[in-house]
Amino acid sequence: VSGTGSQLSTLGGMTVGYLGQGLFSILNGGTVQINGGGVAVGNFNTAGSSGTIEVGGSGAAAALTFAAAAGGLTVGNASQGTLNVSDNGSINLNGTGYMIVGNLAGVTGNVIVGGTSASAVINIGTTGLTIGGSGTGNLTVSSLGTIDMNGTGYLTVGNRAGSVGNVIVGGTSASATIN
Repeated sequence: VSGTGSQLSTLGGMTVGYLGQGLFSILNGGTVQINGGGVAVGNFNTAGSSGTIEVGGSGAAAALTFAAAAGGLTVGNASQGTLNVSDNGSINLNGTGYMIVGNLAGVTGNVIVGGTSASAVINIGTTGLTIGGSGTGNLTVSSLGTIDMNGTGYLTVGNRAGSVGNVIVGGTSASATIN
């Protein structure tokens, strides 16, 4: 979904990387609206299965937005999942939308938030952000990157016995923030 005015809207959620490798890009002014269900990146435990979502670009703002009634975002649900939010990219988990990185045991989820010339933002819903649900979760917030907990969401790192959560926050050319 790329270019100003390009839009995709779904009522039943979305999976990226079910039985194979999936790549879903929202770039340069493209927008995706999730009105029901959730989004799973890396959703089935088979050899070679993985999913990647990228949001951003050098053009107009690109966004992945969840309606208040939608579910959340799981990166690395049952297989490898990656989420890259870069220049001009945003993810908005409105209402009770959650975000889990590295959901099931043996699974790795990676989230990278940061820009080189413009901001990159993830707004977390009221049910919070978990890095390492039962698997391994990695969150990197670099220059111009922001995770906004909106004052009501929680941050959990290493949620269950055996899970691993890694959070790195730091910018070399501009600030990086979790607030």
